[in-house]
Amino acid sequence: MIYDESVRSRSANHRLPRLSLILGLLIIIVLLISACQPLQTGSAPHPTGEAVEEAMSTGDPINGEYIFAVATGCGCHFNRDLGGLAGGNDFSGDDYGTVFSANITPDEATGIGSWTDEQIVDAIRFGIRPTGDGGEEGLFGAMPRYASMSDKDVMDLVAFLHTLDPIENKVQARELSFEPEVSRPEEAPPAEAPTDPVERGLYLASITRCGRCHTPRNEDGSLDWSRPLAGAPFRDTVAPNLTPDVATGLGEWSEEEIVEFLHTGIYSDGTEAHAGMKSQVDRGLNKLTDDDALAIAAFLKSLPAIENLPEPVE
Repeated sequence: MIYDESVRSRSANHRLPRLSLILGLLIIIVLLISACQPLQTGSAPHPTGEAVEEAMSTGDPINGEYIFAVATGCGCHFNRDLGGLAGGNDFSGDDYGTVFSANITPDEATGIGSWTDEQIVDAIRFGIRPTGDGGEEGLFGAMPRYASMSDKDVMDLVAFLHTLDPIENKVQARELSFEPEVSRPEEAPPAEAPTDPVERGLYLASITRCGRCHTPRNEDGSLDWSRPLAGAPFRDTVAPNLTPDVATGLGEWSEEEIVEFLHTGIYSDGTEAHAGMKSQVDRGLNKLTDDDALAIAAFLKSLPAIENLPEPVE
């Protein structure tokens, strides 16, 4: 979802280039840009053997691996030195302090091995974790909230996490200037993911959680829902307009072209997308099934067309 200047200039000539297509999530929290960058240089192992059989008691770890990939692999938790999702990566800011990504391997002493499935689900969906003394606390806002993830998919994801090799890695305690809120939405998540193409595309868009980049922001940093997915500045470039506007958005893209880009990260002229988008493709979006990629394309095509050509922040 990040484009270089050459792509932007072609958009200004009234034909949006083969922009980096990753859909927009209608999320309700503002994620810190620094915490959203990919840290993962490897990937979690494909579940096999006894680990799969044991995990099947709670869900399907094979589908869980697929959901894990579509969510781009929890890269903030990937520890390069230890070669797994053992956490320990630090994120700091003058306005919030320092937080460390958690160890989400099933190690009982330092990871999530002693957590119940319900506690893991709460962390994934609502950003809530157990404190160890019977209480609970909110996770820092850089941790996405997958509140719309279906019961089946979230339990499949939990089953996949159970198949990972436990890695012992005690992560430092966070040092924040405030305590994150503990909150559960009133509306219950769906039991099953939708199957209607447009609705499934929206569902998958929420899992890929890229509205944080493609939806413009208000002056206070909140997302401007009057212009959903209409493009926004991102670092020294832009996250392009994903609405079907002909002049500045995806109006001239076919659904098949969207699918091809989601699977390759390569434009129709053979050029490669900006490194940020290519990373998202290579880390998970290229694993989308054809049907799911088409659902994403159908969802994007269903959006109201909004004319907007974002400018990078100088």
